[in-house]
Amino acid sequence: MIKKGLLIVLIVALLVTISSFGLFAKELPREIVIGWTPPDITGVFRTATHYFEVG
Repeated sequence: MIKKGLLIVLIVALLVTISSFGLFAKELPREIVIGWTPPDITGVFRTATHYFEVG
């Protein structure tokens, strides 16, 4: 019974070690974009500068 428990612990430790080296890791995208805005900022999308100029 103790040998079976030890074997399970060793298998789990081996899987954790293998996964930490990146064998199961996903490849990240080359470019991460945070905070996207449309290229043409017109209509609903107004800047704060526009409102200060109007005011």
